[in-house]
Amino acid sequence: MKLSKANLLTVKVASQSKNDPALNQVRVEEDGTTVAADGQVVMVVEPAEYGDRGIPPGLPDFKNEIDIPEGGLGIPVDIVEETLRNIPKGKLGLELGYAVLTGLDQDKRSLEITTTDLNMHRKTEGKLARRHVPEYKSFLRLARRSVDKGGGRVCVDRKALIKLVAAIDSACPDSLNTVFLEFGEQSSDGLLVRAKSAETGQHVIGYLNPLDTGDQWLSMNEWERKTCAQLKGKKKKKKIKDKKERL
Repeated sequence: MKLSKANLLTVKVASQSKNDPALNQVRVEEDGTTVAADGQVVMVVEPAEYGDRGIPPGLPDFKNEIDIPEGGLGIPVDIVEETLRNIPKGKLGLELGYAVLTGLDQDKRSLEITTTDLNMHRKTEGKLARRHVPEYKSFLRLARRSVDKGGGRVCVDRKALIKLVAAIDSACPDSLNTVFLEFGEQSSDGLLVRAKSAETGQHVIGYLNPLDTGDQWLSMNEWERKTCAQLKGKKKKKKIKDKKERL
């Protein structure tokens, strides 16, 4: 199984505490989807081969490449971070910015991940995560359903958003780290970012201009629809319950 740099970078939101084994990892699902969480945020990236670009032809085949086993596996944060350091940088990384699962011993709970710059293969070895990432799809499904039922949406420059939130974070110390996001019914209304300083009691208002995407709003692909889809089993149970109530 090949994992792209984007797949591995979910580690940015994983818990850094080794005392929290369920969250101190990047989980790789059977299809190559990667997910990480820290108890407050979740980040999920689709399999590398599902992307519009697919797997670059310049990436060599690995004869010992291994598929992800049934039920998936967890890669501890330190293993992922070391693997990222081994991935080629710059232009070379566009073609070779991938890691390949080349070793797996479930009895010994060990794994091997290989990266290459064509001149040298670099291998990262370690133990599998001991616990499974907590269930996360229900949160995505609930949020997606609310959006589909009339929730608002707005597109902004991500760098500008990060810059604004960082500035607010500096100006408004708050032990709860709260920030309030508000936007109107129209995507052209922009985004209000509000906060209050716990030190001075001052209120702060930030505003981001919306980006005009025209008709190019990011559409959901098949992987997203499947990830955020309502479980069929739950629908069936609801129908059975409704039938019993009618009886």
